[in-house]
Amino acid sequence: MQATRTGTRSTFGIYFASLLLVAAAAESATIPINCDTGGTITEGVTHLKPGDTLLVTGTCKENVVISSDILRITLDGQGKATIAAPGNTMDGI
Repeated sequence: MQATRTGTRSTFGIYFASLLLVAAAAESATIPINCDTGGTITEGVTHLKPGDTLLVTGTCKENVVISSDILRITLDGQGKATIAAPGNTMDGI
């Protein structure tokens, strides 16, 4: 009888851990920003939570400053997006 209880506990533990992983994955979001249609990375970053991804397309003509209190985010330019500083006196990021 003891072996059966231990097996049930193990199964419950695995099931519970799986639910936590699914819940954590469900909380993260992907937010698209298209700089060619007026979107900005700066605006998009303000809406991100830890674990979120900002999916960037186009050429972003802005200086991007990401505050140090914004943690664990991903900026994904898909190998195509560009950040071009509006002037030549400042870096883009």
